[in-house]
Amino acid sequence: MDIIRKTSSTTEAALLKPHVFRGLLLFAMSAFAAIWSIDYTSGIIAFFDAVSYPICIAGFATIYLLSRTKKASEQSLHLTTYLIVAGYLTSSSIWHHMAENGLFSNSAQWLGLNYVIAYLFLEVRKAVIVTIASFIVTLIGHYLALIQHYPLDDTVGVVLNIGIAHTVYIVLLWTVVQMRVEHTKTHERLSTLEQHAMIDQLTNVLNRRGIEDVFKHAEENWISHKQPYAILLIDIDHFKQVNDQYGHLVGDKVLADFAALLNKLTLASNSVGRWGGEEFIILVKSRSSEECFSLAEKVRQTVERSTLGGLKELSISIGIGYANEEKSLFETFQQADSYLYAAKKTGRNKVIDRNQIIKKRQESAAEV
Repeated sequence: MDIIRKTSSTTEAALLKPHVFRGLLLFAMSAFAAIWSIDYTSGIIAFFDAVSYPICIAGFATIYLLSRTKKASEQSLHLTTYLIVAGYLTSSSIWHHMAENGLFSNSAQWLGLNYVIAYLFLEVRKAVIVTIASFIVTLIGHYLALIQHYPLDDTVGVVLNIGIAHTVYIVLLWTVVQMRVEHTKTHERLSTLEQHAMIDQLTNVLNRRGIEDVFKHAEENWISHKQPYAILLIDIDHFKQVNDQYGHLVGDKVLADFAALLNKLTLASNSVGRWGGEEFIILVKSRSSEECFSLAEKVRQTVERSTLGGLKELSISIGIGYANEEKSLFETFQQADSYLYAAKKTGRNKVIDRNQIIKKRQESAAEV
């Protein structure tokens, strides 16, 4: 089992999942439609909004359809959505701050959304860039709108108020983002450490602690959901002789190659681990005893034909315990262990489970 490597950078915010993004688009369309309806029925709708509302709604609807058909990348759709929202909010506020257009205007109260949406929809680096751009455009745009009709002192006073308020928004939002980034980094470090604590460094499969954790979950699923499992306990035959004759480095290569072979031959739903020394375990889930035995035989025969660590003619012995034949995890493992012992005691290079024992007893009884 290879260690899972995360490729996403912790310095960037994770993009929204598609279904969440589409939900927000529907919410935005509903919000714009509701405000449009209220302004229209109240008779206070401005010309700018009468034109902008349907354009924004149409833009959101188009992005929604593109997201459904997957004809555009998620990042480009997120950026386009942000530009629609930020473009409307900023231009609307600037337009309403012109003296002749200011009646019934409360557009400025929405401007803080520009920064929230940037960090919600975009990666952190892109969000920083568009936040700075939005901040500059907001200040310059409002200054140009106000200076046409108001004295310089009044204009500067309003622009400074907007600048200070928006700086507070940005600083608080950046603080939250940084806290999330640090939390993500800490969580990833802990996950990596926990993962390493359960991985055998030589063979890159589960170590004893990792296998015990898998055992625990398998037993819980067996008790609560009757999901069967089997334990295949595997031992490389005469491994001590390999170390004695060829050295421990060759022995280590044999172990690593064998673990890789086990990973290759088993399903992703199964778990492979090194129990200790030259003993390995495959925990097989939701398979019949016949399928488990067939897998064990396949592993045994493949090893017989393979070259591990540069050595040929190696063999393995396997004992199998089935959860549905025993009362507990301990007894299931004990059975696998006893059958492995029987396999090694009766010549090695074989697979033994309860069915094999019963079959041999029946053959012996028939001969008598």
